[in-house]
Amino acid sequence: MKTKWCNRCEIEKPEADFHKDKTVRSGLYGFCKVCKTNASKQWQKDNPTRKRETQLKRNYGISLEDYQEMKKAQNNCCATCDRNESELKRSLMVDHCHTSGKIRGLLCDECNLSLGKIKDNIQTLEKMILYLKINPGK
Repeated sequence: MKTKWCNRCEIEKPEADFHKDKTVRSGLYGFCKVCKTNASKQWQKDNPTRKRETQLKRNYGISLEDYQEMKKAQNNCCATCDRNESELKRSLMVDHCHTSGKIRGLLCDECNLSLGKIKDNIQTLEKMILYLKINPGK
């Protein structure tokens, strides 16, 4: 069994304990999988906003400042149900049109998932409203 030295924990381990890395001569990452995971978790802990910044830029083309401005304009509330972000388990989500990519606003997780489930279909939503009016359940 071939082994490799981990540059982080300084322990010799089986090569299977290392991720592949085509950019180095050995073909294996310099840190073992455990050390690489721990280093990644520590980086995320030390840089809490960086991951969010990267996600916002990659997924929606906006900065963290753009997101914060949208949140302020909505008084930190979901654009559809008006619940404040402080009442939610997760941060407000960026709602966007999947066809055009245009950002519509910030929604709570439940409202965002609801729109996704009906595939943004206005007719379906109107039928659901009518259904609830006819069958209030109270």
